Amino acid sequence: MRSEYDGVKFYAKDDRSVGVELQKAEPILASFDASKDYNDVNELLELCACDAGVLSQLEHVPQDAVYYPLRRWQIGEVCMNTTFKYMTFNSSCSYAGLANMLLRYGVDTQDREIARDMKLPFLFAYEEDEYRAGPMLQGAQWFNLYLHPRGLEMRETEVPAQSVAAYLRRQRTAMLGIRGIENGKHAVVYIGNKQEKLLFLNNKWERADAPTQLLLTEQALLSYLDDKVIIATLAPVTPCTEDIISRMRRSITVLQQNAREICMLCQETMPVAVLRSRMDSLFRALLLDGITMLNLLGESDLVARLLPLQRGLLNAVRNESAANVFLGDYLSPDALTAAAQAYAARIQREIDNMGN
Repeated sequence: MRSEYDGVKFYAKDDRSVGVELQKAEPILASFDASKDYNDVNELLELCACDAGVLSQLEHVPQDAVYYPLRRWQIGEVCMNTTFKYMTFNSSCSYAGLANMLLRYGVDTQDREIARDMKLPFLFAYEEDEYRAGPMLQGAQWFNLYLHPRGLEMRETEVPAQSVAAYLRRQRTAMLGIRGIENGKHAVVYIGNKQEKLLFLNNKWERADAPTQLLLTEQALLSYLDDKVIIATLAPVTPCTEDIISRMRRSITVLQQNAREICMLCQETMPVAVLRSRMDSLFRALLLDGITMLNLLGESDLVARLLPLQRGLLNAVRNESAANVFLGDYLSPDALTAAAQAYAARIQREIDNMGN
């Protein structure tokens, strides 16, 4: 082992010795060459549990050395960080996926911490003819609310299915959606290669029977992909703030409009099949993901007001598809309006607290 490595230790972010230890590590970081293939474990410097923003202040250290290990993670060749971040709230596979990606950048967090830090429980949006909230607000534009202040950025690239494997092999880590593992599309995280196969973390609940890792040949991977795949990667950027308050103000308007549209539907008789077809686009944001987000905040009173409305909706859609139902018999428009107003008021209180 080269002498510069000897004795470099990390005890805790608040330990006064950290500055001295970073000075010992600086010559190694400064000599980083992204084009070099580091095959000796003694030339691998793993940066864990430390703040990349602190490291970026070191003089003479290239930025890519701060965020890019001195060797790309290659399973079975040098070493691998095997910590796994599980899903902890409904439909959070992409948020758990981001937490698993961030481990490769020395950031130890989990899906619910990301959600709370980016104010996800206070965000609603109308995108692609759908009302969305909670874990359905995903992708670069939303995840960067969390990442930009931390000096990282998610970037999305559309890649033809036939080129996905080659593209992934050039990445440190990446997240993509695949089909066939679970119902619908499911987010997995590429972390490296093993025995010429691609290794993925399968974002899942801790109690779920599914495996935590998927080891796939290129051909097997192809069978899970759409013709074109959006692949998300992370890159270092200059830390910057995001205007979350403006998004929260818009969210109040979107939430109220969502509630009004549901109430209008409560005045109509329609086939159950029509109701089912609008579960994701109209009902999900407030009556499923909104409840999940309020649970993250510990807002038990608001949850208690919304749960009976959710149960009423579910009872309505459990009827035969061809049956006609009057939604107002199952879901009270007045109770829905009042609950939505209370949720909007909770968002406004958070805005006021952030402004103080």
